[in-house]
Amino acid sequence: RHISLYLRCNTRNITNNQSTARMAKSKNALIKLSGTLYDATFVDSKKYGRHVRSPRGTYKKAKVNHVLADNAKKTDLINSTAKVIHDHIKSIAGSFKQSDLWQDQLLSRMRKVNSTVLPDLLASVQGLEINGSYPLNRLMNLPSLELTINKSTLCLDMTFLGHPDFDKKISADSYYYTFHLLYIDKNGEAVDSDGIETEWVQLQDEVPSYALSFKVPVKAQYYLLFLEIDAGLDNVPLDMYPAKGMRVMVVGKINT
Repeated sequence: RHISLYLRCNTRNITNNQSTARMAKSKNALIKLSGTLYDATFVDSKKYGRHVRSPRGTYKKAKVNHVLADNAKKTDLINSTAKVIHDHIKSIAGSFKQSDLWQDQLLSRMRKVNSTVLPDLLASVQGLEINGSYPLNRLMNLPSLELTINKSTLCLDMTFLGHPDFDKKISADSYYYTFHLLYIDKNGEAVDSDGIETEWVQLQDEVPSYALSFKVPVKAQYYLLFLEIDAGLDNVPLDMYPAKGMRVMVVGKINT
């Protein structure tokens, strides 16, 4: 490390001819420093005067704001998880999906969860209507269900309490159900999906119940079960929103 040192000492004027030495006139002593000494740099600036600063190229480490860091972590997890679910809904619901489902429903539900744990975020979408203007529960009393997982098989028993009550304007006389499953791994990524479509049910028939089984993918850790209903006339689907409904019935964990 380099430092330049300039020393100007006090001067004394002594007269040898006088018997008693006079006190010398002294000037202010001054030590001028320039350069870098250890972690300090001495500067003589015309603009700012003499001062000491840290060496150039030295930076203080910024302190991490843990609140912001946690919020950023939660936001990333919410966005990635919501996207996986939203992409699946688009694939099974098509244009029936509510246009603002992403922002007003999926993200809104997950942001209200006071947690950054994946199971809690997934659980927040249970009961989600895929189109809030045409909810499934406007057509029927929601069915009772029992869901069990034995090894690699998911078993579903669903009992309906009555036939759906379609608007008379659509002239429906029949309907069918579709059961959709989305499987998600421990990182929140989609592993696989599955679906079973029932046969047509006539409104004058006996109210149906179903016992279904699905094969669980190896890496699946969580599942989302969707229930869809489509009304028809003479067993032909009616291509209109009032004839349709879809809902996330249950979200659960696969214990392997």
